[in-house]
Amino acid sequence: VVVMLVADGHGGGEASRHCRDHLLDCYLASAAGDPSAPSLLRAGVAACERMHEEVVGMTTAGSTITIVALNLARLELSVCNLGDSEAWLVPRSGSPSRLTEDHRLDSSEPERQRVRGMGGHLAHAKNRAGDPAGPLRLWPGGVAQARSVGDADVGDYILARPYVRSLCVPTGGCDVVVASDGIWDALYSSAVASSLRSMRRQSASQAATAIIDRAINQRHAYDCHGYLQPRDDTTILVMRIRRSNSAADVAGGGASSGGGCGCVVS
Repeated sequence: VVVMLVADGHGGGEASRHCRDHLLDCYLASAAGDPSAPSLLRAGVAACERMHEEVVGMTTAGSTITIVALNLARLELSVCNLGDSEAWLVPRSGSPSRLTEDHRLDSSEPERQRVRGMGGHLAHAKNRAGDPAGPLRLWPGGVAQARSVGDADVGDYILARPYVRSLCVPTGGCDVVVASDGIWDALYSSAVASSLRSMRRQSASQAATAIIDRAINQRHAYDCHGYLQPRDDTTILVMRIRRSNSAADVAGGGASSGGGCGCVVS
């Protein structure tokens, strides 16, 4: 099994660093040697909830979590996510497909309904002029997503139970991309897919670095102040899967610019 993890912190880096250092150990222990998709999905839920319990006892910081695991023998992908660090599957041809669920309050009606049903207060922050600005947020705490690890100051409104799904690797193989919102807020998924397809002869690490550079350049296209300094955690992992009839060759790589955490284990 090859596993990718991206943890994008907010309100400080303590939560994402704790997840980087401990979540995958908890995930693999929870799977207990069973690499099937049902086992890995249960392990993802258990690991996220365990990390949440640990993080809320040590900090008010929070973190998104996205885990993608590839079972090389069964050619299965198992996905777990909390928050807005997205995973996408890029086939050799055709449109990319999203593997994760969006938990931003701005865009998720189910999460808005859940939080309001619990009595949570949703509102935009205000700028210096007193006008609403930025994304819709949950108060207290002011977080922009309703699912995460940590965020102790938000209380029970935060849900640490991840969205989970499994799927088969498509015939012909694919690229799987896991990245923080610093990538997806700057680039459409179609642009990321185009970059990956144009760099098929290059390594996964080279492709990841090129996408990081493109995202940072896009964010500074109309503002050169602090040029090439990331405005948000900008982390990406790329897994390249080349499938035969009964097996897969896998290459992985990643890049980061900012405070996000990403890792690949096998």
